[in-house]
Amino acid sequence: MASQLGRAIGLASWLVAALGCTQTPPKLEPPQVDLAEVYKLAADAYDEKDWATSEKHYLTLSRKAPEEAEPWFKLGNIAARTNRPELAIQFYRETLVRDSQHVKAWHNVAVIQLRTAGKSFAELEILVKPDNPLHAKSVRIQKAINELVN
Repeated sequence: MASQLGRAIGLASWLVAALGCTQTPPKLEPPQVDLAEVYKLAADAYDEKDWATSEKHYLTLSRKAPEEAEPWFKLGNIAARTNRPELAIQFYRETLVRDSQHVKAWHNVAVIQLRTAGKSFAELEILVKPDNPLHAKSVRIQKAINELVN
């Protein structure tokens, strides 16, 4: 009987210890971010054309204040200026979700899409033989796009 009581006490002790180990540690509060300061840092870096630093700060703003359109717009501009057109369009679309009347975002999306189309027509011009009717057509369209966006 004493043996069974000892085993029961041992099992109970083990369960208490095991349950104690499964408790989650208290959550630490993330440090507070001064959004006005982050915005200033982002804008200053943007003005200095320090795209990496500016992007880092605007990404912080887009996470901390996701409803604001301007950080998304600036991220679109940064992506466009660093030759990442697909990402730029994504950021401009995020801008437009938040502010459907943001005319600069609409303009920039359209320009990037036109430039992308122009590059496609330039590739087509290389691939199509000069006697193919698509050759002359692609040259005309590419020239028209270049006049529009440059």
